[in-house]
Amino acid sequence: MELLPGLEERLAASVISGCSYLECAKNDVIIAAGSLPSGIHIVKQGLVGYYGMDGGHEVLVAPLVAGYVFQTRLNRADPVNGAFKALSACRILQLPEERFQDLLADREFVHWCGVNQHRNQKLFASVSVAASRKSTERKILSFVESYLQAVHSRPLGTKETAEWLLTQSHLSDMLGITRTHLNARLATLAKSGILDIRRRQIAWNRRPIDPAQQ
Repeated sequence: MELLPGLEERLAASVISGCSYLECAKNDVIIAAGSLPSGIHIVKQGLVGYYGMDGGHEVLVAPLVAGYVFQTRLNRADPVNGAFKALSACRILQLPEERFQDLLADREFVHWCGVNQHRNQKLFASVSVAASRKSTERKILSFVESYLQAVHSRPLGTKETAEWLLTQSHLSDMLGITRTHLNARLATLAKSGILDIRRRQIAWNRRPIDPAQQ
């Protein structure tokens, strides 16, 4: 896994050398809602969740897998709309705000920050699209496809595997379905050989979903 994809070697080395490590236990708050952006955070190991507000309640919006970068937005005057929490035990690289500001003199770094903002927005949108599917199985498969693309950062083949750190509660929250219904559909997909989630691993065996057929 490339830790800072898209960033040339000299800049990547500069960013990483200025980072410290943050060890998080499951459910730890990494960034609280309403705080001002500070520095950069990089998911090195584990899984981080972005939480937003819906009807006055905090809801899980999307998971950020290893290699994802957050807090890169360039407008630092506005507070963070949501919160970032550890969905599993995880290790985070932190670049302090002072070093972040120094790097803004480099145009490539600024461009890279924008690319990462877009990458996160694309992931959030894909999870939202998955939740909007009418069929529960389509919801699950659409989400899994988005998750695997985030993990592998490439087009998917017919058969894919990946580490799976999400709980059924996380998945049911994001897709807006009950855990009972989710478990039933996961059992059906496993029996058909399409999708199997066990022992913190996911196995996916189908062609990538064609949006035109949704």
